[in-house]
Amino acid sequence: MYRRRTVVDKNVYGAASALRSLDENTRIQSCCADGPGFAIAHPSTMENSAEAISIHEIIERQWVGTVFHSLVSIKRRALLGVEALTRCTAPGEDIPPQELFRMAHEAGRLLELDRLCRRKALEAFAPIHLKRRELILSLNLDGHAIDTEVARSGYLLRTVKEHGVNPNNVLIEIVESRARDTAALAEFVANARKNGFLIALDDVGAGHSNLERIALIK
Repeated sequence: MYRRRTVVDKNVYGAASALRSLDENTRIQSCCADGPGFAIAHPSTMENSAEAISIHEIIERQWVGTVFHSLVSIKRRALLGVEALTRCTAPGEDIPPQELFRMAHEAGRLLELDRLCRRKALEAFAPIHLKRRELILSLNLDGHAIDTEVARSGYLLRTVKEHGVNPNNVLIEIVESRARDTAALAEFVANARKNGFLIALDDVGAGHSNLERIALIK
């Protein structure tokens, strides 16, 4: 069973035939670890440690990897794109992504972890993009990390360009219910759209989510 997502940007419909479960013809399939380039390598060298690893060490050592789930249209029998999912690659640790982000939030390093995860995802997607220019990369972004500074930073656009990926091929999925600053969220979305990114809202209807904010973002 897949959660429904509200896609805000109308361009998604033309670019990716309604990614995710926007209609009954689209579903998500897991990628095999030994598939054709869609399961991504972890850091080449890791140190063994019996001690508990802190979120600070994970971020500093970049112990974060990416795996992809493929976004498949059943009706078209075609691969539409891939969704980037974060995995902790710290030696001897099996920390779920939700716990990883909770730790980062409590340590005041949520934005750093969020950016690290997106950078790793783009590094992994870049060689795929070279071969399959039509594929969409779906990136998750924690709305809690978006403030006025982030909205105006242009960090994501620079990172995308550094890896040779076209912003038109990047779908930013924002956990809207966790956004603290509606004005900053709206500014971030407006700037992202202006630069060619596709926008989707995740977990609409949960937490602090509200229809007025969704209408404002539209």
